[in-house]
Parts: sequence; C-alpha cells; structure tokens
Amino acid sequence: MRKLFFSSRRVCRLAVTAICALCAGGCAVQKIRFADRDPVWFVNDMRPIPAPRSVALYCSDTPLELFSEPVAVRKVPLSRDRSARDVNSLDQVPESSWFAPRLGRQNLTPQALTDGPVEDGPPQPPLRALCLCRSAHLPTLLIQDQRGLCYWLKFDPPDSVGIRTATSFIVGRLFWAFGYHVPEEHLFAFSPNEIQIDPAADFHQSDLDSVFARIASPLHGHYRTAAVRIPDGLLLGPTLERGVRHDDPNDIHPREDRRVLRAFRVFAAFVNMPDISSRNTLDLYAGPDGEGAIKHYFVEFDDALGAYAARTGRFWAGHRRLFDIGDLMVAFFTAAFRVDAWEDMVPSPWPSVGVFESGRFNPFKWKEIHSYAPIRHCQPSDAYWAAKIVAALTPEHISCLVDAADYPHPGAAEYVKRVLLDRRRKIIDAFFLALSPIEFIEGHEERLYFLDYARLMQVDGADSCRYRIAVHDEKGRPLQEPIFVVSDSARFSVLCPPTGIERTDGYFCLEIGVERFKKTAAMRKPAQFHFRRHKGKNTIIGIVH
Repeated sequence: MRKLFFSSRRVCRLAVTAICALCAGGCAVQKIRFADRDPVWFVNDMRPIPAPRSVALYCSDTPLELFSEPVAVRKVPLSRDRSARDVNSLDQVPESSWFAPRLGRQNLTPQALTDGPVEDGPPQPPLRALCLCRSAHLPTLLIQDQRGLCYWLKFDPPDSVGIRTATSFIVGRLFWAFGYHVPEEHLFAFSPNEIQIDPAADFHQSDLDSVFARIASPLHGHYRTAAVRIPDGLLLGPTLERGVRHDDPNDIHPREDRRVLRAFRVFAAFVNMPDISSRNTLDLYAGPDGEGAIKHYFVEFDDALGAYAARTGRFWAGHRRLFDIGDLMVAFFTAAFRVDAWEDMVPSPWPSVGVFESGRFNPFKWKEIHSYAPIRHCQPSDAYWAAKIVAALTPEHISCLVDAADYPHPGAAEYVKRVLLDRRRKIIDAFFLALSPIEFIEGHEERLYFLDYARLMQVDGADSCRYRIAVHDEKGRPLQEPIFVVSDSARFSVLCPPTGIERTDGYFCLEIGVERFKKTAAMRKPAQFHFRRHKGKNTIIGIVH
C-alpha cells in the first residue's frame, strides 16, 4: 500500500509537471525564421501531367465508410506542428488549383457575388435530355442545350418549392466568394415542350414523365430548376480526404495539412451544410491529354440552409455526427436527464427553408454528419482565417444574393437573411476571440502600426483589453523586457526596439498577445510578426497566428 501511495503521488507530480511544461510551451516563442523575400501569392500547381485515372469512393450511411480507403491515395507524413502547409509567409492562402482569393482580398460587390462564376450563362432551349439519374431523393436530369453545352438540372420536391434550387443557388455563390472553385450555376425555368429525349439515351418519354410527376408542379407552365454547368474536362471523381494523389506530381501537401480544406468547417457551419464528404468534391483534369492538370472543385450545395434536416428528418444535423463514439457514450450515461439543444427544434414556417436557425448555433460545437478528415485537423489559426472571410460578407452581400434566389414564399427571404447575419456574427465572436486577432497595417522608421480585428468588428467584450508586446531575435532570445500597451481604438502602435537589432542583422520578431478583461484574464495565443530592418525601413516578412 505504501508503494502504491508513493507511486500515485509520483504520477500526480509528473502530471502537474507535464501540464506546466505544456503551458510554458504554449507561451514560448516558436523558433521560426522567415526568408527575406516577397510572399508567394500564386502557386503554379497546374503544370502539365498525364491524364490520371478516375477515383471511386465507397460512401454509405453506416460506420463502414469510416474504414473505406480510396485506392489512389498516397499517404505522406502530416506536419508535426499542425500548421497548415498551403499558406504563404504572411499567413494567407495563395491562389492555386484549390483556391482563388475573392471575398476579403478583392473588391467583390454585392452584384458580383450574385452573378457568381458566370461564363456561359443558363441553358438555351431547345434542350436534349441525355441522362436521367433516378436517385431515391429526387431525380436529376443531364441535358444539352442548343449550343452543345451540358448541364445538370436539379428540381424541387413537390411540397417544398425552392428548398433545393434556392439553397443551391445561394450557397454555391457563397462558396465561390469564399474562394473555392465551384461550377457555374443558374436558376432556370423551362416548359415541357422545350425538351426532347436524345435518340441515344437509355430512357423513354414515360421515364421523363415520371420525373415530372415526382417534382414540384410547374408555375405558369414552367418547371423551376437549378442548372449546373458541367465544367469542360475529364471528370476524375471525388477529391481524396487524406494524403495526396499518387498520380499527380503537383499534389504535394496532404489534404489534412491544407488550410482551404481544414477551414471548410467554418464555412460549412455558417450555412449549416452538415452532410459534407468527398461526395461534395470533384477533381477535374482540364486540358488535352498530357498537357492538362487537375483542378479541384466543391459541388452539391443543396443540402445546406436546413434542407438536409428537412429532407431526412434529422433535426440534429449540425449538432452531432451520425456515428461518434463520444456522442454515443454521453447519450448512454446521460439518457435519463440530458436534454440536447436540438431536441425541441422544429422546421421554419416556410417549406422552402427547412430547419435553419441561429439561436442554438454554436460555432465551436458544430459537427458534420459523417466524420470528414480534413476539418478534424482545423486549428484556431485556420478558423480565424476563415472567419475573416466570413466577416467580409456584408449585409448588402447577403441581401442582394438572397433576393436573387427568388424564394416563392413571402417572408422566407427575410428570414434567411436574418439567420445568415446572426450566424455570421456568432462565427466572428467565436473565432476572433480564440487567439490574438492582430493584423499588421504599416510600419515607419520608429513605429509599427497594428489593428485588432475583434475590436474592429465590435466583438462583445473586446474593447476592454491590453496588449503584451515581446521582442525577440530569430532564435527566440528577448531583445528587451515585455511591455503592455493600451489603446482607445482598434488601431495601436508599437515603438520599434531601439537596441539589439544590430546583432540580429536587422531581423526581429514582435510577439503580440491580447488579454481580454471582460472574457477571461488569460492571455490569448500571441500573434508573431517578423520584420527586417534595413536602412531605417522596417519590412514585414512573416506572420504567424
């Protein structure tokens, strides 16, 4: 017994020591030295490669899909520090085959957002029906217009006009604005006499009539659809969740290490798109064989904005996963007295909206239906990057876009606008306070100017704060004693360190941590700003959040 007592006490001491070491490690300066060169804003990852083969993934509504493994995946070691690998020295994601910066980096007007990725426009009748997808949910029709362009036509269910078409239109354009590659999509109406079956099709007029019988009735003789333009190129199937493609030399970063995929969690939570998986992705080989490259798309947005819950009856979508050991254990031991936030949820009064609300939405606790590998690796810095993009979405953006979706029920559009704005505010409040949301503005010979994004966005409790400034060299050695700065506005300045810069060859790092008094007294994870001083000029060469 005595041996057991001292053994337990020793374990406790070791545990305390480990916790202290972790805390100290979290506060210590990460030893990073940035090269003295311009940041990378474009990654040429579309160098010509031979056309790869298509990939098919096994997908189901059972836990078996957790153990399925695509045959084309090549696993590579993940980053040990968990930092994203597709960011530049200024902690931004450059343009690539995965991402095209728009909202927050470009002057994207509300009208430009509403127009979306328009190149060819909607289909032009007469139409030819090429293929019919007889899904258990709703049929989808592949058509070709008079120009020879192909589109997928998606229809609304009979009792919920607009829930699929309006949702797909809105969310597809939002993700395009966020920076993802998405297919061109339009709201499109056609009459039955404007479409004919292609002679080479494997279905008949009776099959087409059965499609029209399963969808929402026509309005003024026209069927309402969402017409998705099929991108030109060779369709390779879904984007893999893990590792890299073994047949794509341009693919060098594992999916789990890409910020654009990790941060998808924040964007999906914003629009409540819980049924995300590889089925929502598409790899496209663009260009002639041997001269093209792979471009990565996100597709199928019609299960967002509460449409998935309305279609399946799973009102808990967004609150828990379909199969999660942790959720099952909690439910088993607390079934007698626990009441989940989603248990009293009901659909909205508008059948075109479904189960979409903001009152129970918690950005930190939002979950996808099926475990999606990349977003499980989302770090606070990735979520903060995504939250900044969501913050760039203005009420004017949302109003113009939702109005263009042409909701058929009065009051539905205003409700969707209000819920989107409320969820946007919750995302900003959550992820802007999870770390030190400081951004560099400009630098002069003696002072450096910064901006507190939490205060700029008027996050509750962000005004009562102070900033801890520490200055280090490239090896993490302090150049002066830490100081505290208090500012009356979101903008504040820091005096450049007067001594010690000479022995670092002009290289120094400012570590800025934020202490919010109204939230907790704990110092948020500091942001690092690496500078090079040359001839009295301070140049920013690296940022770490």
